[in-house]
Amino acid sequence: DLNWIDISNLTDLTRLFSKVKNLNIDCSEWNTSHVEKFNYIFAFSSNTNIKANNWQFDNAKEFDGMFYMCKTINVEIDAEHWNSGNVKSMQNMFAYCTNQNLLHYASKLDINGCKRFSSMFADSKCKEDLSSWEIPNNFPGAFTKETMNAYDSGSMVYNCYDLQHCGKLPKIVGSLDF
Repeated sequence: DLNWIDISNLTDLTRLFSKVKNLNIDCSEWNTSHVEKFNYIFAFSSNTNIKANNWQFDNAKEFDGMFYMCKTINVEIDAEHWNSGNVKSMQNMFAYCTNQNLLHYASKLDINGCKRFSSMFADSKCKEDLSSWEIPNNFPGAFTKETMNAYDSGSMVYNCYDLQHCGKLPKIVGSLDF
């Protein structure tokens, strides 16, 4: 139980639970309302359960690598608090993630304010329906400039077989203005 720790003034939780193994962590009562960076917070963790049910994401700006390489980790986040409208960067957020419980959070993201998507789902096993997303084609990571392809190295869904073949891809919209 880590609920006794006061993090209410912190703005950066980058790599806080990265590489943790074989733990059960309850930090569900933490006040994360001032946190702007959640980069790689759960990356590389395994055999771990983390309760973060009441976390607030209203001021979050960066989710880079949040669930990077996560396979056997359970993170409980209440969808009611999953406010990502101010997040500007989601690069590598679910890259190499095979955990469907974590990948489920993708469909609940508000990506309207996001500007960076590079490798967001690279080599992941995402099966979520993202067809309601509209991504301007001039945003880095929507597709690669050189080939205008959403599946090339560095793009949002690079090597993500499930999304590429199930027709649930985000829509890339707008005119080309490189």
